[in-house]
Amino acid sequence: MKYLRIAKDRKGVVKFSEEVEIRREVGKDVVLVLDTGLAIDHAMRFVMDGCVVYYWLSGYVSAFQRFEETVVGDGFPFEKVEDWGSVIDKVGLVYVTDNVFPQLAMYMRRLGKLVYGPTEELVRWEADRVYGYEKMSDLGIKVPPGKVCQGKEELVEYVKEKEREGKRVWVKIENRFRGQVETFSVATAEEAETMLSQAGLGPYVDEAKFLVQEDVEGVEIGCDG
Repeated sequence: MKYLRIAKDRKGVVKFSEEVEIRREVGKDVVLVLDTGLAIDHAMRFVMDGCVVYYWLSGYVSAFQRFEETVVGDGFPFEKVEDWGSVIDKVGLVYVTDNVFPQLAMYMRRLGKLVYGPTEELVRWEADRVYGYEKMSDLGIKVPPGKVCQGKEELVEYVKEKEREGKRVWVKIENRFRGQVETFSVATAEEAETMLSQAGLGPYVDEAKFLVQEDVEGVEIGCDG
């Protein structure tokens, strides 16, 4: 298998191009990428370095797959696989692109595979907003003032308190419901109720945990590296 590697300068002028042969060897040059659809560029980096890449997409695990969940990665110079177990014996490196599958990463290491992937603790810090907030507070890391609210009623009451103080707040829902409503900012309890009414949470709106934090001045800088 071959692909064409091209380098351009900032003006888009091609500086060089070369045809690269991809080696089909069992070992460290064969990589299994486990992705949630966020890191095609990571998979392509391995391809550019001459690796054979098998790409597994988490959208395949749905009982009723949707178009947008399964087409990620189509047309790229790596092999998409519906079942990563079918290629695991061929690969030397398993690369987990997101904060998922920590136990699988540990299991793969016990099998002798090289694994880039998260630990269970790191996954919880990233995925469980309430846990991360509480751990940072315990460690003395500065965090915006706030409160963990259980359900809509407690959330609305807390927003009312902040409204009387003239403070705007940011509302973060626990990650398992994050696809329903992303982090939002409100200045009144009425705004909060409106946002929650549009989230489609149904009866779970009374079970969900919300991390509510006061708005603070400054610029937030984030980096995914």
